[in-house]
Amino acid sequence: MERLRALRKWEAHVPEMPEVETIRRMLAPLVENAVLLRARTSGKPLRTPVPDFTPLCGLRLQRLARRGKWLLWHFANGQVLMQHLGMSGAWFPLAHAPPQHRHLELVWEDAALVYCDPRRFGMLVLTDARKAEARLATLGPEPLSVDEEALIARAGASRRALHTALLDERIVAGIGNIYANEACFRARLDPRTPCRMLARAHWRRLAQAIRATICDALAAGGTTIQSFLHPDGKPGYFAQQLAVYGRAGKPCLRCGTPVQRWRLGGRSVFACPRCQQAPARTASIVRPAKEEQGESAH
Repeated sequence: MERLRALRKWEAHVPEMPEVETIRRMLAPLVENAVLLRARTSGKPLRTPVPDFTPLCGLRLQRLARRGKWLLWHFANGQVLMQHLGMSGAWFPLAHAPPQHRHLELVWEDAALVYCDPRRFGMLVLTDARKAEARLATLGPEPLSVDEEALIARAGASRRALHTALLDERIVAGIGNIYANEACFRARLDPRTPCRMLARAHWRRLAQAIRATICDALAAGGTTIQSFLHPDGKPGYFAQQLAVYGRAGKPCLRCGTPVQRWRLGGRSVFACPRCQQAPARTASIVRPAKEEQGESAH
């Protein structure tokens, strides 16, 4: 119960795809093609036990990649360190790292980095490339490449609310609560609408809205909601562009109607009741050929 309360309290902290990609872009120049010299851990577990970094010391990092919300550290021996930042995980240069909650320190040839995680919901999994690929195989397409066909195939027959479906990473990888709300607003869709009520035109509009929302968030360096900071200590600025998330009671940026807030699946959902109305049933509603996807979210 205590863990559930913490999850709800910190739901706004979760780094989503734009935040994780921003972190990757800032870390990559520091660590790619560099040799890991030393590693030190706090000895405390995160969501799972922290792996032994001894086999990685002396190895060169070939590539720092990302899939969904996962950072993928590819080492020269074929090992892959899969990292999920959880709810409050962040990387800092050693000189600028907070003194508390330091769980991992990595010293490279020309850089020293510290991973801090106050809530310890992050994950560090050391595996090989084949197993890493298998672990990520269930993820849906990346938000910047998703199209209407992919959305229809994965969610077109679902009875779930649209917002709930967008949080399922088997449908789109990396979208969390903030960007699900913002994409629904851009697409002029009520986030509570059952997916099976949407016509092809709605899915097309949603796919375009997802791509545009994520693109703008990346250009702004992510969203600053309470705890997210870049590795250089600077905030992301997409929060200044949020149209509905966190704006309950404030006027809609399109029509001036007060934004409303609901609870859906344990998450805060924001929408303009005038701009985002549920579509009526029409003959153009699509039905994917395959059976509806399972209901559990990753």
